Amino acid sequence: MEIGFPGLPPVTAYRFSFNPAVEACRSGWVAPVETPPPGASLESAGISLKPYALPVSMPVLHELAPVAPTVAGNPRGRTRFRVASGKWPRGLRLDPDTGVISGVPLDAANFVDGFIAMTVDGYSGESQVPYSVHFHPVFLKLYVNSRGGDHLFNRPVGTPLPAGLHYFIDDGAGGHGKLAPSVVATFSAEGHLPAGVTLSPTGALQGTPTTAGSGGFKVHVDIVFQQDFAVRQTLNMSYQIY
Repeated sequence: MEIGFPGLPPVTAYRFSFNPAVEACRSGWVAPVETPPPGASLESAGISLKPYALPVSMPVLHELAPVAPTVAGNPRGRTRFRVASGKWPRGLRLDPDTGVISGVPLDAANFVDGFIAMTVDGYSGESQVPYSVHFHPVFLKLYVNSRGGDHLFNRPVGTPLPAGLHYFIDDGAGGHGKLAPSVVATFSAEGHLPAGVTLSPTGALQGTPTTAGSGGFKVHVDIVFQQDFAVRQTLNMSYQIY
């Protein structure tokens, strides 16, 4: 494009657009043609979102958090995020203002070839980064008195139960996890417990068996995430009182 003024030869003019997120990823901060207010600088840019292999549904062990850029001193520099393409994991949320990814993944699956876009107010264009996440199943395993896996306890009549109900998280990938402090697990029983035995909401099997016999009952473990999302897992318990 050429522009000219009366009495002067025409000069060539170019229109530039500038995306600080893109430029910073390439070569650091470069002063744009559309100069922001004095003092504006890009302190960090891009999104740090590496491939992850995480447990699904329970418990919440990780939080995916992109590194959001800040444009200091630039009133137009508000950063926004969106899912540009690809299948997004059900149960997760991308905060459009902070870029934080949080929530409870609900599906055991691979999520690949997706892109998150980042824009900065006042600048044209956007920066896109890929994301790749694999969620694998997790299992809640319960044991009594250090007996793992069989869900069985044997006690003589008149002998108090010494300890409570214990459990651990098997994350499906060979590792053990634990419930985050913000996650609450509540226990309840369905069926006939041994006479004289009760189950507390915290998972403690308490009391003294008073009658010989064998049987079974169900233990429900309700695990609550983020106040508005809960998962129930049921475990079958068997016992022998002699």
